[in-house]
Amino acid sequence: MPWCESCSKLQEDSDLGSGGECPECGEVIGQRRKVPWHFQAMIGVTAIYLVYRLVQGILWISHHL
Repeated sequence: MPWCESCSKLQEDSDLGSGGECPECGEVIGQRRKVPWHFQAMIGVTAIYLVYRLVQGILWISHHL
């Protein structure tokens, strides 16, 4: 969601004017920032690790029954 600095509020994309201006103050809001690549990489590695630990836990339970 775009952030308006002067209003200190998040604005919905559908509420912005045709030129990308804030509906309350009229200030032009910049484009959204992309999510940094290292954050996406951290999320991917975390997901892989959690799946690995889940498989490891299932195998441990199956050997101890």
